[in-house]
Amino acid sequence: MRLVRILILSSPAKKDRRFPFHRSLPCARPVNVVTLDLYAAFAETELMYQAGHYGAALLVYAPLGTAVALFGGDGVALVGAFVCVSLSTVPDLDHRLPLVAHRGPTHTVAFALLVGVTMAALAAVLVEPGSPLAGTALVTFAFVVGTLSIVSHLLADVLTPMGIRPFWPISSRHYSLEVTRAANPVANYALLALGVGSVVIAATLVAVFG
Repeated sequence: MRLVRILILSSPAKKDRRFPFHRSLPCARPVNVVTLDLYAAFAETELMYQAGHYGAALLVYAPLGTAVALFGGDGVALVGAFVCVSLSTVPDLDHRLPLVAHRGPTHTVAFALLVGVTMAALAAVLVEPGSPLAGTALVTFAFVVGTLSIVSHLLADVLTPMGIRPFWPISSRHYSLEVTRAANPVANYALLALGVGSVVIAATLVAVFG
């Protein structure tokens, strides 16, 4: 893992006596290097996590997006892809929530359904469809996209040794395929590549048959 060391310019200053006005130059003073190293390592690892989850979201969404685009909803399919990818890292906000365990409530099917319902409600309130049938289809699509975004996150996390308890609070059974570590850069970027590849295939199918 790459570590970054940072020097911060701060006082006290020293005089540059090569010039008549004795210009003050700031001195470079190292701050707590260990803290900065840990922060940089965490930031880099988090970036790897995001890459893997973005790829998983694209991979899971591709069939749905392809179907919607083939039925003439190209714009809707693109918006759905953006929303699905954007929401795919929401479960990991538990890192920043006090009293919420990592891979706890936000890593469950119940949370996925909650996000789906929230997206459906937003679609119903914010979008004015041309007909009741179109409105129903749009709300359903929003629900599926919201749910899939979180499900894609769960599917990626179940590959790691830490695993998840997806059916909490109904069941506390732990699931893990123990395929790779969460911080494995090769696995994360391979998953991202698979996701991008699935989008390329989807776009090709739409171009040929759409």
